[in-house]
Amino acid sequence: MSTKRKSNEEAGTSSTSKRGAPVQSKLFKDPIHDYIEVHGAALLIIDTPQFQRLRHIKQLSTVHYVYPGANGTRFDHSLGVYHLAGKLVRCLKDKQPELGLNRRRLSLCGVGRALP
Repeated sequence: MSTKRKSNEEAGTSSTSKRGAPVQSKLFKDPIHDYIEVHGAALLIIDTPQFQRLRHIKQLSTVHYVYPGANGTRFDHSLGVYHLAGKLVRCLKDKQPELGLNRRRLSLCGVGRALP
């Protein structure tokens, strides 16, 4: 079962659904990549207080004073990196099967659950 949330400020704070069942994936709204689905161990990491702290650290430092629309955080950046790493791995798996990439090997990279 997947929970779908439309605001990244709301998502990523609990690993249980309203009924108390464990959540296996969550969707985060991202300003660049639209929706990012996060699975398994990555979701458990995102739910830690240490990772949630990234929501309050600006990625672009004082750039927002010159460009008010530049409001990225380290949290947004980290989700984007997770998403792009998953896309890269899927592409490598499809185009270079001789690499022998599978979920077990990729779980070491933290993107194994991003595979279809």
